[in-house]
Amino acid sequence: MPPGIAKRQLPNNLISQLPPAPQNYERAIVNNDVLLVNIAAQIVHDVLTGVLR
Repeated sequence: MPPGIAKRQLPNNLISQLPPAPQNYERAIVNNDVLLVNIAAQIVHDVLTGVLR
C-alpha cells in the first residue's frame, strides 16, 4: 500500500463475521472497501468492494 493511504480497523461486528486472516496478513478498511494486506510487504492481496456504506 502506498504511504499516506488512510487505513482503519474493521469494526468488531464485521470481524466476527469473517474467517481469521491468514498468517502474515491483516484486514483494513480503505474508503468503503475491506482489504487483505500482506503485513511485511504492504501488498494488497484481495479487496471486498463496497462492504461499508
